[in-house]
Amino acid sequence: MDPAGAGVVRQPIVYEDFLPRSAAGIFQSNLTSDGAKDASQEGTDRDADWMAGALGRDLNDPFDLYADQVARSLASAAETLGVDPATLTTTHRTTGATR
Repeated sequence: MDPAGAGVVRQPIVYEDFLPRSAAGIFQSNLTSDGAKDASQEGTDRDADWMAGALGRDLNDPFDLYADQVARSLASAAETLGVDPATLTTTHRTTGATR
């Protein structure tokens, strides 16, 4: 609800990621003692199953989390505005598709 109590204020959903997989590759030490890349060393394959094992829990799909957050936001806005949630839509920023 906006500060004046007249409606709904739109705020962006911000996705923050500390890039664990990318950071692991960036900071991986595969250099020789003189600082050159050691081409004889291969990188370790780290997929979602590896990450889940390292964390000791299942991973959430960020797209599912985002969709759930959007759905909850639309439901809350509909309740605040006193309208049917089906009348509210959101536009995907990158595709322009209406949801």
